[in-house]
Amino acid sequence: MAASGHKLDSRTTSPSTQIIHFTIQNPTRSLAQKLRVTVEDGEGLEWHHREVKRGLLEGGYEAQLGLELETRQVGSMRIAGRLEAEDIANNIITVPFVFQVRVEEAGKPYQIPPYQPYVIGEGLGEDRTFVGREDLLHWLRGLWLQPQGKPAVALIGQRRIGKTSLLNKIRRDGLPDTGVLPVLVNVQGVKGDYDFLNTVARDMAEPLGIAKPVLDRANPYPDFKDFLLGLKPELNGRRFLLMLDEADLIPQRSLGEDLPGFLRGLMQEPQYPVLLLFCGTHALKHLGREYYSILFNTAQSRTLSYMTQAESAQVLQKPAGDWLEYDPAVLEEAYRLTRGQPLLLQSLGAKLVNHFDEETRQGRKRSTFVNFNDLNAAADDVVKQGNAAFENHWDNIDATAHRFLAGLAWATDETDRLQLDIPGIEAALRETRLSIPDGMAFKLAERLSEEEILTRAGPTYRYAVPLYRRWVAWRWHAETVRQES
Repeated sequence: MAASGHKLDSRTTSPSTQIIHFTIQNPTRSLAQKLRVTVEDGEGLEWHHREVKRGLLEGGYEAQLGLELETRQVGSMRIAGRLEAEDIANNIITVPFVFQVRVEEAGKPYQIPPYQPYVIGEGLGEDRTFVGREDLLHWLRGLWLQPQGKPAVALIGQRRIGKTSLLNKIRRDGLPDTGVLPVLVNVQGVKGDYDFLNTVARDMAEPLGIAKPVLDRANPYPDFKDFLLGLKPELNGRRFLLMLDEADLIPQRSLGEDLPGFLRGLMQEPQYPVLLLFCGTHALKHLGREYYSILFNTAQSRTLSYMTQAESAQVLQKPAGDWLEYDPAVLEEAYRLTRGQPLLLQSLGAKLVNHFDEETRQGRKRSTFVNFNDLNAAADDVVKQGNAAFENHWDNIDATAHRFLAGLAWATDETDRLQLDIPGIEAALRETRLSIPDGMAFKLAERLSEEEILTRAGPTYRYAVPLYRRWVAWRWHAETVRQES
């Protein structure tokens, strides 16, 4: 066993309430139980509680335990104490620890910004605060730098993960050295094949400075093909990158019976100077496996996942760099809570700005420094005031999945019982009277893991995003979910 304390707000006024988080690691393969962290009194600080406990910690895992204290002066402070635990044979293990933290004066006084710096919406359009996704952009650039071939891409990700923001980024800035001219169409916003082809033709003509063609409404395909082939001299070797957002709708024939086959021709036939990028939810992956899918089964699939810890820090820091100051430990905690889900990060930032604004308007002195208390209050607001990142997923799954997620949220937490195996999940569902069909728990766990709602570690499953678990546990407790038909 090992303990380290590494999260204390490093700049604060004196006195101030702080939370120090201890990371407890179990490097063995055995279960540890009855964990207890006890701290000693120290000069310049006062502990609200000198002890924190945890029931179990599985081998190979780590956990975090927090203790509140008040710092009464600035400067270096010594934190000392011991970690105690028992193995399964009730042998007592004791690990002493000591480390030093530094408390400094608060940052500059907070000034209410002239506008809300965090953008929360369908996707960053002209906003220049886009960060991250460098690996994916590099992969796309390398793919379309190939001198031969016309590889198509299916970009897959859960809703509100930043797919549209990425497409807008490519539309604005292109992909260096590829010579592609990006054209972005949201399939959800067009009606029928004429509307679709007319929109694409207009957006292809604009960057070349030529007139938009007139397409026959009854059968727009021949006119569009003639227009596209006639552009090859104007393109001088360049190609269009046709990016189709909400591409899940295309196989439903909502844009006409002929459009899927026409797009397949654009993908494969070398005379058309067009590359295709389909963007949608994980349903695209399943469509690609179906025999009748004539589009997605030949496209190269890539998942747009959660952001990295470094990218998550940029999401919080870049928009509000003139108004908020984040300690590295607070940024680390924000990443743990959201796992790098961009909409949740933006929501946390917006809540922080709202809290700071309100305190300032009420005449309270407030520095620009964001501490753990600020972050925890913002996280509570994100959970209890509603958030599209949670609601969109919940609304798009059925009652059986609701029962599964509600039971898992009830039976797990963020400190003591992080994950469960399938028998444990089934036991929790029985205990909460959230019955699901026999054999369904494993199928749901695997599907939700594929969609990155859950993460799997060996035979156990847990929520990928702790704030989502909190929201389900708060909003959809077992009694509420049982009332669903």
